[in-house]
Amino acid sequence: MTSLVAPSRANLSESPEFHAVFHQHPAHAAFRAGQIELGKATAVSDLAEPAALRRLALYVDFYRPRGTLDQLLCVATLDRRHANTLTFNRSRRGFGDRERRIVELITPHWAQAMDRRARIAALTTSVRKLARHTDRLDEALTGLPSLTASERAVVDHLANGLTDREIARSLTISPRTVHKHLENVYRKLGAGNRTSLVAMLHQGGAQTVREREPVLG
Repeated sequence: MTSLVAPSRANLSESPEFHAVFHQHPAHAAFRAGQIELGKATAVSDLAEPAALRRLALYVDFYRPRGTLDQLLCVATLDRRHANTLTFNRSRRGFGDRERRIVELITPHWAQAMDRRARIAALTTSVRKLARHTDRLDEALTGLPSLTASERAVVDHLANGLTDREIARSLTISPRTVHKHLENVYRKLGAGNRTSLVAMLHQGGAQTVREREPVLG
């Protein structure tokens, strides 16, 4: 279970010491016992007596120093490993029905916002990966003029899906020579291996090879 604390004086989620004792939170046992429902607001004071709470290192070391005597929490989303929970702290014990209803109304919208934020983060990561791939492709394409005619011939046949043996037969050279040409191409274009080179060619490199220079038949 993860917790978003509002208001927050310090980001407890970044504290290893907090995570080490967070399993003591009464909500964990209550959730396993079926006392907490998805989308239903529940107070810590519903789950633990003050004396029991005061014995917890979680309370002594983290909640009491911040003036937190009670919490109202609502599980927004749940999977096999995590529960995202909206949590409000209070400096006194007890929450009324109106406060609980308000939290239950807010939670679905908060969950939707969190889901959108996660999607945006994933899209941003994908865009950055694509940009890095495009940069590597552009860098590789600048190396095309440095390929010899024989190397360009091998690259062109490779782009058409031929194996090393098929390329060797087509160009009337040995498979060993094909392998040597490919090693030179990898080095000049910055491709780590055959798979990377093929992916690069399918992104536009093969077309550029054919447009810039004629290949050997």
